[in-house]
Amino acid sequence: MRLSSVLFAGFLVLTASLAWKTCQLGRRIAEDQKAASLRLNEAAEIQRGLLDRIHAFHETPLSFAGSEVPHGQDVSYDPVGSMVLYLFGPDCPYSPQNVPFLNQLSEEGVPVVGTAFDQPRAALDMFVRTYGTEFPILADPMGTTTKILPRGPVPLTAVILEGRLTSLWLGPLEEERREELRTRFGTKARGP
Repeated sequence: MRLSSVLFAGFLVLTASLAWKTCQLGRRIAEDQKAASLRLNEAAEIQRGLLDRIHAFHETPLSFAGSEVPHGQDVSYDPVGSMVLYLFGPDCPYSPQNVPFLNQLSEEGVPVVGTAFDQPRAALDMFVRTYGTEFPILADPMGTTTKILPRGPVPLTAVILEGRLTSLWLGPLEEERREELRTRFGTKARGP
């Protein structure tokens, strides 16, 4: 009789413990889902805010300058035509993801220029060597890029048509955006 009481008590403790752990796990899953939802909403809000700020830049004729990496040659761009401006962060895990596709666009004759806000030349040199960018990368110590794009999260891919900023995309380029770039520039570039 005593052994069955001990077993029954142990069974009750085990059942209560499992129920408590299940409840904790359910609560943790709900918290994680809520946090993920907040992060998605935050990212969407950042993108909406960027697009709102971009409207002020949209009608402004564009020009910017910098020093080309790794050669150090001073370059200025006054794009009256069309080009892709890629704003990246050398330490951003998402920035390298667009490089193979942008390399292909550049190889097919689409003007592509990359730059980063307030980054030391050494960081840009390392990015070029590590990810094999084949399009010009500009060091922008004077912050001329901020005349075109407001500071914010990276990577940003800006499409400039006829000297005007027409599109701005935040993050890695999804296939839909890549297809849109191919269409706008009349290229067949394919990226991973």
